[in-house]
Amino acid sequence: MMYLDGAATTRPTELAIECFNKVSRDLWGNPSSSVYDLGIDAKRILEESREIVAGLLSTTPDKIFFCSGSTEAANWIMKGFASRHEDTSLAVSAIEHPCVYNTAEYLNDKGKAYLYKINVDHDGEIDMDGLSEGLELMPTIMLVCVMDSNNEIGTIQDTAEISRLVHTYHNTYLFSDMTQSFAHLPDIDVERLGVDFTCGSGQKFGAFKGTGFMYAKNINLIDPLLHGGHQESGYRAGTENVAAIYAMAKQFEAARAEVSKTMTKLVRLKSEIVQRLDGEFWVNGGCSTLPNLLSITMPGVDANSLITLLNKMWIYLSAGSACSTGENKPSRILKAIGLSDSDARSTIRISLDVNMDVDEFCAAVNMMRQFARGR
Repeated sequence: MMYLDGAATTRPTELAIECFNKVSRDLWGNPSSSVYDLGIDAKRILEESREIVAGLLSTTPDKIFFCSGSTEAANWIMKGFASRHEDTSLAVSAIEHPCVYNTAEYLNDKGKAYLYKINVDHDGEIDMDGLSEGLELMPTIMLVCVMDSNNEIGTIQDTAEISRLVHTYHNTYLFSDMTQSFAHLPDIDVERLGVDFTCGSGQKFGAFKGTGFMYAKNINLIDPLLHGGHQESGYRAGTENVAAIYAMAKQFEAARAEVSKTMTKLVRLKSEIVQRLDGEFWVNGGCSTLPNLLSITMPGVDANSLITLLNKMWIYLSAGSACSTGENKPSRILKAIGLSDSDARSTIRISLDVNMDVDEFCAAVNMMRQFARGR
């Protein structure tokens, strides 16, 4: 088997499984029951996890909030921001993940926030002039939503520069989705980057689905997600899944320790694949892309047919974001960078793995593309 869809989800590592099992077996108390040892121990593990995640982001534990993942975090940030502030505006890039883009459209449709869309160029890079125009137009409090790196084409934005521009305006804040960046880019320092909000999902770096975190520079800018108990500083009620959170934190720590070494290997593999593929194709995303992600358009080849054929050879990849699969329409992200409907439907997304066999993969694609011609 050759699994090349890590941008959708990764297999839980042995470390994550061992950490989950240990806490589930030995430290299964409720962290809110802090009057006896079992609850105190669970609380200690929870706060240790928070300290680990905070350290890896170069911030403080009071700014880290645990949740089920980036979709929940994005909804929490955006809906919580619109709920907290009257006359809210949202400036959202055209290539945001559906959890951000669709939430923005929902808030706009419901009259809870005015939506301004920021265009991108053919490489997926933000139109800074367009962002400046939007910032000038909106006199109200604004949340700018621009992801640090894209989950389909891998484009990496200049988040620090975007932050500098955003923060030259009064009552304007930046939410940068770093879900894909955390596992594959070095030196993630949220304080240095100047973001006000970001988020991550454990499943992207070898932890479990349903685990994630939100960073909030100032939690008072948003309303609570869930009301009830005092968990997560009163902003997300409900007993925390300590075992899964601890597994996520420890695996995040392990993944971040290997980022630089892994990045070098992935860049080399990406170059080899591009050199060995036959026929007409092009790579999307420009020069600055995630090392693990390769978006390739093969004109005239039906991507879904190619993926189905590769599946029969136990090679697994995708045509785009897992959150958009099944919509039966061209990718919004690929359309935003200027691809036609036909070319968007001829695009595959490869999430590289350091242990993949490049020779086997390229041979399979070169052979099967001949049988996957578009209709």
